[in-house]
Amino acid sequence: MKKLFVIISSILLISNFSISETFFYPPPEIALDIPDDWLIETENNRLEATPIDESVYFGVWALEDIFSLDSALIAIDIVLSFLLTDIYLSEEVDVDEINNISVYFREGTANYFDGSPVNLLLGLFSPYGKTVFIMLIVGTPEDLETYDEAIDKIVDSIRLP
Repeated sequence: MKKLFVIISSILLISNFSISETFFYPPPEIALDIPDDWLIETENNRLEATPIDESVYFGVWALEDIFSLDSALIAIDIVLSFLLTDIYLSEEVDVDEINNISVYFREGTANYFDGSPVNLLLGLFSPYGKTVFIMLIVGTPEDLETYDEAIDKIVDSIRLP
């Protein structure tokens, strides 16, 4: 997991940001709550968080130049190909309402470059109809289970400010 975090950090040119409970990302598009004990990094159009052991990755990207969910899926496929191998995303799309925001979820599996298997959850949403947000959660099945409650709280906290 640490390797994925380092790779993502390198690709997206991450800068450090202080830990806080509520983030407005990018201001003032959406708000979400991150546990105080998680590591958080952000820059312009992206927020990334991991528990202190860096075993699970949670990221949200704001894509202002993407005007459709199909274009967002193409963008995430490109990013994922730099991070993981043997990527499989389910064709099934689940739609959930989170605080009056429709979020389109796809589950999948992949491998780190060292061959270690991971599960991933991809969420797409566009609360204002102009910026598409990509949410990505990655970790081993065991680590995702360990942090299931924290991840659920983060996802459930996504809201309009």
